[in-house]
Amino acid sequence: MPGVDTIERLANVLGVSPAWVAYGSQPVRRIKNYLTAPGYDPLKLGLDQAELLHGCGGTIDQSMLYLDPYGAAQYALIAETYKGLPLKKAAQQIANCKEALSVIALGAGLARHETRLVDHLLRLPAFAAADEPSLDYFLVDLSQPLLSVGYRHATESLDRYAVPITAIEGDFRKLPSYMDYFETRGPRRNLATMLGYTIGNFSNEVAFLRDSLVGFRRGDLLLLDFGVGADDPASVDPILSGNIPNREQRSALFAFLLNPVTRVYGFDAKIEVTPTLSTTSCVVPGSYAVELHATVQTRTGPKTFIAASWKRYDLKKFGSALQSVGWELIESWEFDEDRPSILALFRRS
Repeated sequence: MPGVDTIERLANVLGVSPAWVAYGSQPVRRIKNYLTAPGYDPLKLGLDQAELLHGCGGTIDQSMLYLDPYGAAQYALIAETYKGLPLKKAAQQIANCKEALSVIALGAGLARHETRLVDHLLRLPAFAAADEPSLDYFLVDLSQPLLSVGYRHATESLDRYAVPITAIEGDFRKLPSYMDYFETRGPRRNLATMLGYTIGNFSNEVAFLRDSLVGFRRGDLLLLDFGVGADDPASVDPILSGNIPNREQRSALFAFLLNPVTRVYGFDAKIEVTPTLSTTSCVVPGSYAVELHATVQTRTGPKTFIAASWKRYDLKKFGSALQSVGWELIESWEFDEDRPSILALFRRS
């Protein structure tokens, strides 16, 4: 009879349950797991946002847009218009690792695209299993309303696979403090996903990848999407040019982005919205940011907030920037002709 260590190693290699290897037991279906990251305090986050908004101006943290149910509901309506990603191609590339996998969806939100990716993976021989798939699925998000909806969607959509799914309410910028949450069945290859153009929301995305993903090991994977820059952004970019074809989509987007301001100063407040092109705020060479500046008239005078920022990149220069902090570009796929975008897969070197 092999020892416990040998049993666990065999199970990890085969992608099955240790109990099945040792005793032929049925796999444990750890479907309903809902955790809170250490130090996560949504009430403090709300107070920090209110302190900023009552000040003289500044940049609104994008993660604050989703904290309350109203903001989360507005985001859900906008997310429905997000174009489909080439996730099947990405899944086929990821399957080449041929190892047990932990999919860690950072900023999972409604988890629609992340769950579709996991579904594609589980259909492939590398991760399918008769009793228990060699894949664990984790959803990480700051927003309790979005996370609960995304978690329910994931458990319902993937129920037939018996894949272990865990929801973690927390800030993924503090990921090093709870990396142990992802080793429920022993060490395995990690795949972090950041979809929905999340990478472009950071003031310094290179520093984020260096510091927040420090717990990832050599060979781990990172899948993210981002907008592609244009030679003449002022005339091409729909935000800068004002050429958003659907007026309802434009109104819904601006209402969502201005929600923190209107919650403090009133929905009838006089707010002037100005799209602005910025290159000085970008650390990746060849990139630029499209910012939405909101100036609200108050009793003490005008206050200007950066309500949103979307970054656009040159793929080659973006890849070089990430390689400088240990992430090598493996493959990329173009999508969305209306708003040129790329889905890219990186590997920890």
